[in-house]
Amino acid sequence: MRINKPNKFCKLYGIELAYEKELNDAEVRLYHVYLRLVDWDSKHTHTFGSSPITVRQLQSEYLPQWSTGKISYTRQSLIKRGWLEKRPEKRIGVRHYMIYRSKSVQAAEHAIQLLRQGVQIPEQPVQPIEKGSPDGRELLRLKMEEWKREKR
Repeated sequence: MRINKPNKFCKLYGIELAYEKELNDAEVRLYHVYLRLVDWDSKHTHTFGSSPITVRQLQSEYLPQWSTGKISYTRQSLIKRGWLEKRPEKRIGVRHYMIYRSKSVQAAEHAIQLLRQGVQIPEQPVQPIEKGSPDGRELLRLKMEEWKREKR
């Protein structure tokens, strides 16, 4: 199986530092590896935000000092904490990866804050943006407004 090249550009938000304190060093490091390895192209509706990379491939390519057991345990811990998720076809995805592709820093940070506080953000299949449709920032704003109305 071919391993995708890591993303050349990956957004990290300062607001996550407060929530990353709850993770141990191994969890933070593995999460950041996944952020760089997942499929970033929203046109790929079935694979967006996920990667088929195996524990052994992670160990050989990116974390050679770690055992496969440590990688597996750390990945399971991130899944239990809600930072990663299992997807069909043996893929592991970054939960709510669409937030990291947002063009609006304020909207993304607000969504991350809600997500890390355990507020359930509605799942929405990622759809490619067509001409005449709102951009990613507008879609995120609309979803957040819809979520707030449901909470009332």
